[in-house]
Amino acid sequence: MLSYGALAAYAFWLYAFGPALALLRGELHFSYTLLGAYSALWALGAGLAGVSFAALARRIRRATMLWCSAAAATAGAGLFAATHTVAGTLAGAALLGSAGTILLTCTQAILSDRHGERRDRVLTEANVGAAACAVLAPLLLGLLDGTRVGWRAVMVLPVLVLAGLYLRYRRQPLPAAPAGPGHGRVRLSRQCWLLAGLVAVSIAVEFCPVYFGAELLTGTGLRTTVATTAMSAFYLGILGGRVGCVRLIRRPGRSIALLWISLALTTAGFLLFWLAGQPAPAIAGLFLCGLGVANLYPLALALTLAAAPGNGDSANGATQLLGGVFVTISPYLLGSLADHFGLHPAFAVELVLIGACAGLLLAALRPARSAPAPQQMRVRRTTAGKCGLSYVYTGLFMVNCGLITASSGGVREGTAGGARGRAGTRDSRVVRRRQGGRPRPSRGGLGGDPARGARDLAAEPADSGGHPAVVPLFDVDGLGRAADVLL
Repeated sequence: MLSYGALAAYAFWLYAFGPALALLRGELHFSYTLLGAYSALWALGAGLAGVSFAALARRIRRATMLWCSAAAATAGAGLFAATHTVAGTLAGAALLGSAGTILLTCTQAILSDRHGERRDRVLTEANVGAAACAVLAPLLLGLLDGTRVGWRAVMVLPVLVLAGLYLRYRRQPLPAAPAGPGHGRVRLSRQCWLLAGLVAVSIAVEFCPVYFGAELLTGTGLRTTVATTAMSAFYLGILGGRVGCVRLIRRPGRSIALLWISLALTTAGFLLFWLAGQPAPAIAGLFLCGLGVANLYPLALALTLAAAPGNGDSANGATQLLGGVFVTISPYLLGSLADHFGLHPAFAVELVLIGACAGLLLAALRPARSAPAPQQMRVRRTTAGKCGLSYVYTGLFMVNCGLITASSGGVREGTAGGARGRAGTRDSRVVRRRQGGRPRPSRGGLGGDPARGARDLAAEPADSGGHPAVVPLFDVDGLGRAADVLL
C-alpha cells in the first residue's frame, strides 16, 4: 500500500503537469518552444536522478531515500504552484522532476525486490492507481480553473496523500537493496540496455500527447479549458488498458505479445487523433491511443529488470537516465518544430517514436534467437512486401507467441513440407547422439549442398533441453490469411 500510494502521488503530479502547462501558457503567454523547455527541465531532472540512483541506493537505506525524495518533490510542486513567474515555475518543474523521479524509482525498486519474477503483474497493478490519478488530475484542473480556488490548488493534493502515508508507514521496515558487485562499475547486458531504451522511448511516446495534446485539440475548435478536460479521454484509455492488462498478465509469458498489441493500438489511436479534424473523432483517437500506451512502460520496465538479475538498481537508473534524455529531446523538438511549421505537422515526431519502440523491442529479442534459416528470411521479406505494415505487425506478434510457446516446451512445426524435409536429418542426428557420436557436417554442407547444410546447422538445438531457438510457424499465405482474420 505504501509503494502504491507513493507512486500514485507522483503520477498525479506527472499527469497534472502537462495540462497545467497549457493553463500556465494561457496566463503567461509564452511560446511553444518555452513550453517544451518546461518538459525538458522536468526530464533533465529525471535524467540526473537516473544517473545518481544506483550510487544513492548503495549508500542510503530505502526508507530514507523514499521519504527524503517525497519531501523534495513536495517542495518542487509548491514552488511550481505558488510562483507566477517563468523563472520560478521553471525551477519548480526541475526540482519536481528530479525528486519525483527518485521517488518513483525507489518505489519501483521496492516492488521489484519484494515480488521478484512476478514484478510484471505488480508493476502493472501499481500503475493502475497511477492511471486513475491520470484521469482525475486533468478533470480537477479543468473544474477548478476559473474558480476562486484556481487550478494551482490541485497540485497540493498529492502532498496530503504523502503526509498521510508518512504518518501511517514511517516506521515500517522496507526491503534492503540486493547485494550487488560492490562499488565497482556495473556492466549491464546489451539486451538490458535495449529494453531500457524501449522504456525510455515509450515514456516519450506517452508524454508528447500529455504535453501537447490539449493544444492540438484546440485546433479542432475546442476552447483551452474544454480541451484540457477532454484530455481525460487519453488518461481514461490508459486506465482501461492497465486494468485489462492486470487480468491478462496473471499467466506468465504474455508480456512480449502484449507489448506488440499495445504498439499496434497506439499507432491506430494516434493516427485517428492526429488526422481527425473534428473534436469527436480526435477524442476517440486519444482514448484508443491511451489504451495502447497504457502498458508500454510497466511491461517494458518489468522486462528490463528481469534482464539484470542482481543489478536492479542500475537497470532502474538506466531507464530513468535514458527516459530523461528522450523526454528532454522529444517534447522540445516537437515544440520547436511547432513554432516553425505548426503543431499539426510537428506531431509526426510521435510516429517516429512509435517506430523506434518496435525496432528496440525486436532488437532486444534477437539475442535470444539464433540466425534464421534462409527460407525463413525469404518468408519475412516476401511477407513485408506483399502484405504491408499491418501484416508485419501481425507477423511479429505471431513470432513472439511462437517463441513463448517454444520456450515452454510446446514447439510447433511450420509447414508440413518443411517438417517432412527435415525429418530424415533430425532422425539421423538423434541416432548418432544415442550412439555417443557428434554429427559433423562437411565443409560444403551435407551431401555437398551448401544451402542444405546451412538449413541443417540453423536447425541445431540452441539449449540443453534440445529445443530450437527459432521455429518456423507459418508460410507466406498462412501469414496473409491470419492477418486478414486478425485485422
